Amino acid sequence: MDASFEFSPAEVAARAGKDPWAIRTRFTSEVDVGAMGRAGDALLEAAREARGVKDLAVRADEIAQGAGAHNGTPMADAADRFDLTNVQLRDPQLDRAVESNFRAMQIADRTVTLVDAKVGGPAGLESRITGYEGEAQAEWSYWTSLRDSLNAQYGNSAMSPPPTVQYNGRSVTFGRLPSGELTLPTELPAMIRETYLSQAGDDARLTGDDMDNLIARYRRDLMDLATGLNNMGFDVSEGPLKNFVNPQMADFAAEQINAALRDGNATPADLDMYTGYLESIRREIHSEPTDRFGNPRGQLDPRDNAFLWNFYDRLTPESLGKLGQLDDTHDLAKTNVANGIQMLMNPEIGGMNPNGSAVPESIRHFVQDYRSSDLVQVGTPGLRDEVERFTGFGNVMSHATVASSDDFSKSLAYAATGLQQSNLAHYPGLSLNDAGSGMLQAAALNSGASAELLNEEAFRGDLLITGGRGAAALIESGAVIPDGMDPASPEAKPYVDAGFHVLTDAARYGDEAIAHAELAGVDGSHLRQAIGNTAIAHMDLIAMGGGGESKLWDPHVPVPTGGPQWGFTIGDEDRQKLFEMMHNDEATRSQFFGDVAEWQRETTLETFQNNPFGQGGGDYANMNAIRGAGEIQGVVAAVQGRDELALSQGITDTATYANYAATAAGAAFPVVGAATGTVSGWAKDHFQNEFGEQFADFAATRQAAGMYTVTQAAVDAGYSNFSAETHADSEALRGQSELPTERVQWFTNLAAGADGMGEVANAFNTGFDDGVRSVR
Repeated sequence: MDASFEFSPAEVAARAGKDPWAIRTRFTSEVDVGAMGRAGDALLEAAREARGVKDLAVRADEIAQGAGAHNGTPMADAADRFDLTNVQLRDPQLDRAVESNFRAMQIADRTVTLVDAKVGGPAGLESRITGYEGEAQAEWSYWTSLRDSLNAQYGNSAMSPPPTVQYNGRSVTFGRLPSGELTLPTELPAMIRETYLSQAGDDARLTGDDMDNLIARYRRDLMDLATGLNNMGFDVSEGPLKNFVNPQMADFAAEQINAALRDGNATPADLDMYTGYLESIRREIHSEPTDRFGNPRGQLDPRDNAFLWNFYDRLTPESLGKLGQLDDTHDLAKTNVANGIQMLMNPEIGGMNPNGSAVPESIRHFVQDYRSSDLVQVGTPGLRDEVERFTGFGNVMSHATVASSDDFSKSLAYAATGLQQSNLAHYPGLSLNDAGSGMLQAAALNSGASAELLNEEAFRGDLLITGGRGAAALIESGAVIPDGMDPASPEAKPYVDAGFHVLTDAARYGDEAIAHAELAGVDGSHLRQAIGNTAIAHMDLIAMGGGGESKLWDPHVPVPTGGPQWGFTIGDEDRQKLFEMMHNDEATRSQFFGDVAEWQRETTLETFQNNPFGQGGGDYANMNAIRGAGEIQGVVAAVQGRDELALSQGITDTATYANYAATAAGAAFPVVGAATGTVSGWAKDHFQNEFGEQFADFAATRQAAGMYTVTQAAVDAGYSNFSAETHADSEALRGQSELPTERVQWFTNLAAGADGMGEVANAFNTGFDDGVRSVR
């Protein structure tokens, strides 16, 4: 009876349920000791040349790739060379950066040695398997020797019954041939083999666990060192540590996050460490210099792309949701994870197609597939948990600091507004407001996509009733021309168009939409503030006045001012409703009208700085700017005055308001600047006779306040013919929100006496008259 007691690695691995040989192969292939040696040489050379830590990694990478790179050397030698050069660097941060990199390389080299020894070392698994094979063979030899000995002793004489023998924990009953010769059970070799193969499998499983622990400790140590280097400003995506950035590290980081969040023991330090390389990628792609609009200039290389995909493919939707439910001590990890999503979903920088089928489930669940989640089914048992997951995801995305692609930004925005169509009305106490808001904030980082979204009528309607901080962020991103963009360029047109649509929609049903959002528990102040900021950004256009109809300009018709072709007209009714919307909300009123005053100051100051009034007069554009400042002041006075009138007289009926409106429309405010005139003198008498002293003073001081702003701009522009007394009075009144009525005559005299100011006053007060009369 022949028997084989050799155990192949495949047999042992199958029995163990874990393959130590495969673990060794994967890990030793992952860590290239030769490359580490070359990287160490390059790092030492770079450390002598680098201007600082931030320059070190890039310079080391350049040297390693250049012709001057040395051959790989043993790590111990590299470490010795570091010790010799330490004092030569004369920069403590460079010392620490180099030391950390070498520490990482030494950890990697040591771990490779230990992992290999676990399998192939003198006391490794392979050696122990040889021992198991020997023990199996020895036991088999024992049984065959016993059989032969018994047969020799007793010959063919009958032994009845055949003997049963205990050995090594095994009980064997002999058999007998017809000749009377004793035989061993035919299954005994297989039983012996099974016993020792099982022991080898148990040993292999424990060995694999040990190897996994060694590798896990290596990964944690490297991530810890990388975190420290990141904090010093060292870019670990360059230099020696980039050799350790691979899909396996991404898998490990995501798995550690999954486990920590699942078990409820996630610490800020651990999460920061496991997400640290995501920040390194962000810094590489989005670091300075960017273009003038803040767009990235870097591109994801295949290594970083693979890292991102593996990380999010291994991360679970549950983990993303739970991360967002942690307190603000975990905000750095949230930012890293959110930025990683934004980059992976951006094919413009080398990321993936956000509309493709390979989008990781951790992202797809919340964005592309939100309609198929538990949120859309009434009575779904997991609804509350799903709401918490989506809310957590929204919180994570609210921490993003870099923009994604147009497509993914739009997908985020559509999902955010689409969440409001869920069936949560059936479940009091559950809300997706925070989920949608965070996703909108991430989408808003892409201003171009935001502008395109705001030019979609259906989306604007959904956005306004969604409301909240995220809706406000998207409006301020897409409805205002970005800093640095030429307002006359074709690229500016979508932003101008978006501003028009936002302002006219807000005028017509903004209060109603915000009230709808507030019923769902949303703070409406953010959206009102964003609408107000959008109005301020486009106040030059709003100030032009428009009569009855709000409309976008025809880009093919020349603009009278010679300015940008892209613009719009806000009709009187829409403008009035817009200003009333700002005035009627106490939380918004002060900020908005303070911003209006600041716009007037900046507009008139720029006008005076660019145009020498009194030396040939102002051109059309500059005088129109002064008139526009006056018109806005007139609208402000009329809108606020109506409220002042109602408060003082208790007038709320439509007929009385109509009478007031008709009277105001016929008012011809006198020109300020005539030597014998007074600011609002006619208005003061007229409104005092009609409505009483309180409103008369209000109208007069509002016009005087506007004229003060104009005069102050002239003072700030450096008009030399203003007297010292005028300068002193101007400074005394600077910053006051209300002007004393007795200052009215002072402004009249000032306007009449200053060179060119009479012309300016005429323009301002013509505009003021038009602004008052536009309010019905």
